[in-house]
Amino acid sequence: MNLASAYRHRLRGDAAENVEIAIAANQSALQVYTKAAFPTNWAEVHINLANAYLHRIHGDRSENLEKAIAAHQFALQVLTKDESPRQWAMTQMNLGNVLLMQQQIEAAITSYRSALKIFTLTAFPNECLNTGQMLGNTAFDIGDWAEAIRGYSVAIEAVETSRIWVNSESRRQEILANSLHIYQNMVRACINNKQLNKAVKYVERSRSKRLVDLMASNDLYSDGEIPAEIQQYLQDFEAIQRQIDNELRHHYNSSNLDGNNLGKSPENRAAIEAYNETIADLEAEKQQIWEQMRRLDPVLAGQIQVSPMNLSSIQQLIKLPTTAILSFYTTLNDTHKLICI
Repeated sequence: MNLASAYRHRLRGDAAENVEIAIAANQSALQVYTKAAFPTNWAEVHINLANAYLHRIHGDRSENLEKAIAAHQFALQVLTKDESPRQWAMTQMNLGNVLLMQQQIEAAITSYRSALKIFTLTAFPNECLNTGQMLGNTAFDIGDWAEAIRGYSVAIEAVETSRIWVNSESRRQEILANSLHIYQNMVRACINNKQLNKAVKYVERSRSKRLVDLMASNDLYSDGEIPAEIQQYLQDFEAIQRQIDNELRHHYNSSNLDGNNLGKSPENRAAIEAYNETIADLEAEKQQIWEQMRRLDPVLAGQIQVSPMNLSSIQQLIKLPTTAILSFYTTLNDTHKLICI
């Protein structure tokens, strides 16, 4: 099995032949790693086979993809959502990708939705973002606007949570740059689904995030004299975020998403649910601090955590009943003009 992995990643030699040797080595491993005697290793070899068939150069492309699909499905006979949640979800995600290549769209959507049962916002924000984005894109391409909205809403929540959790400004900008198309597609999906109120909500949500990025917190107190009470709230807020960071780091280090370590993960679904509860408690505590900070300095609080306005809250600011609200939003393909009367 390890020899197979080495050949699949080999740089020297003929690329096509390396994959063939990898496939043969995995099949040899299955002579000992049977489902009955070594179920976890059996599943692991099938995941390796799926990856080998996915990258196979020889043979018919469609047949290779079908073999990759079958290999993933074999692995899922052993991997379960309760006992191997991460590996189960990752296999569902990879299965969805191969199904998509085979134009089995509905089956791919089903696999992505399954993966999101484990790849939640708090437990796996990066995987949640990737899977939600794939679900949104796949549904968007076939005009299933409701499903696209569900996928993109999960992805956007993951984007915004990730941006709050990271400390590096350059990393925040990178996350934003890589996610602008998600907001754009979300707005288009809402418009196509005739949910104009929701379209306005995500227009403002995207705009408010970008506006805040143009502001720097230290410019509010350029003289360096931050009031003591606000300074304390800032320190408390950052201390809880560090606790969240530590929990996240420990959670990721506790098991490995790599297919080569299926049998070594100590985390089952109950452990992940306990972790989610811990993060939820820390986030609730952090939110209370933010509310106090917003009471004293709403501008500074708004830079730390943006609360975008929805259409009803915007309408409440309009004094004259004859006033219309205009909102322009430009995507790569169109400029949308939203008129609310």
